[in-house]
Order: sequence, then C-alpha cells, then structure tokens
Amino acid sequence: MTGFDAKKVNTLYVDKNLKYRGLIQAYSRTNRIQNETKSQGNIVVFRNLKGKTDEAITLFSNKEAIEVIIMQPYEDYVGKFDDAYDKLKEITPTINAVNELVTEEDELNFIKAFRDLMRIKNILVSFSDFKWEDFKVTEQDFEDYKSKYLDLFDKTKVTPPKEKVSILEDMDFELELIHRDEINVTYIIQ
Repeated sequence: MTGFDAKKVNTLYVDKNLKYRGLIQAYSRTNRIQNETKSQGNIVVFRNLKGKTDEAITLFSNKEAIEVIIMQPYEDYVGKFDDAYDKLKEITPTINAVNELVTEEDELNFIKAFRDLMRIKNILVSFSDFKWEDFKVTEQDFEDYKSKYLDLFDKTKVTPPKEKVSILEDMDFELELIHRDEINVTYIIQ
C-alpha cells in the first residue's frame, strides 16, 4: 500500500484484517478515480472483510451508499454492455449505417449511444474477467464503431458556415474514454 494517492494504480491486494478508518483509508489509496479513464479500482481481499467493509461505509457515509460504492458483479455489467449495444444497433444496425445517418439528431443519437457503450466498457476492463467473447459485439466491430464515432467528432471540428449552427458542436464526445495507457516494460523504461 502506498502512502499517497496512486491514481494510476488500479488494484489493491489486501491480506490484513482491516476495519473502520484503516479499511476506508487503505481502499481509498488505490481506488482514486482519474476522470473517465479510471472510474473505479479493484480491491482483491484474501480475508472475509465484507461485513467490516459494509460497517465502515455505513459509519463514514450511510447505509444506502453501499449500493453506490461497491461495484456490481462482472455479469451485471456484461448485461448492461449488451443492452447498450442493442440500443446502438437500433440506431445503426451496421457499422456502415453510421455513414447513412441523415440528420444531425440521428448523429447525436448515435454519439450518445456509443458514448454510453464506452462508459460501460471502461468499467468492464477494470475486471480481471474481462474478455471480448463475453459480449454480443466483437472487439473489431467495437473498434469500427469507435472509428465512426471519431469521424463524427472530426466532422464537428470543421468550421461550418456562419448561418448554420450544428447541434453537435456542444456535444461532449468524452474522448478520454477512448484513450488508455498500456503499462508494459516499454512504458516503464520510458
């Protein structure tokens, strides 16, 4: 455990009986959020600390906060991801259908649907169980949709004629959801 907030550290391994303030402080050290790219962290506990964790959260927050603070099981997020993908497919049944969106409202609906999909994916990749085979969408199709999403982002950056204001200009594409640093030997050496 670090003595400082380690925003880039995603997983804390606990093999010590913790409670109350010590438990919350330990969990918080490596569970700091870092914008949309890291909205949560993993805590791997080798002791049965569920009761102590619930007690500490209730003591320092409130009983209802447990549902918000503790992540749901991986399978729940898989279901949410597949549901979000189904909504995306309603708007654009194929990847090339993105090119055929007629109005800016249609494009806006696609942007919102894909952004929701990316948000859930960023939660899912923090699980050690994450694998693309668990989802309705393949990794390649996800990347192809992402490419179309970025094309629409680029389209908003082209200066439009002054008489027409695009509804997409004010849209937050949340591009930080797309970027992820891969921590490997090369990264560490650099």
